[in-house]
Amino acid sequence: PEAKTQVSPSVIIIRPSGLASIVEADVFAMSYREMRQLIDAEGLDAVHFSEPLNRITEACRFRGYRVAMYADRDGYAKDLADNPIGTLLYGSGAEIRGAVLIVLEDNRHDTYPFHFQEDLDNVISEISNIAGGLIRRC
Repeated sequence: PEAKTQVSPSVIIIRPSGLASIVEADVFAMSYREMRQLIDAEGLDAVHFSEPLNRITEACRFRGYRVAMYADRDGYAKDLADNPIGTLLYGSGAEIRGAVLIVLEDNRHDTYPFHFQEDLDNVISEISNIAGGLIRRC
């Protein structure tokens, strides 16, 4: 297999507009407060498992890690804009509002950044497949 291109520890942020950005952030070393500031949230709700997130994890073949999503816990109460991609990734039962954070996590729910450009590209590509092309890269 070809060597992967290492990048600074990074996460994916998806805005309600569908804009996906890669942001340098070592979420493993961050405090909860620093992590929630990435999406201007007072509190975070974690989505550890959903059918769409599981499909992304399987397609990207992460060994020992899975793709997880964090959303603003108060997005609905703050009347933030609907995030259709976040809602699709959640899978069912709730409307996700505001920006969402896409990260990796292990079986203990410890949060990790992405370290390789190809992994970031593959996750965004898989999200695009699920979201029917709603996602845009910046």
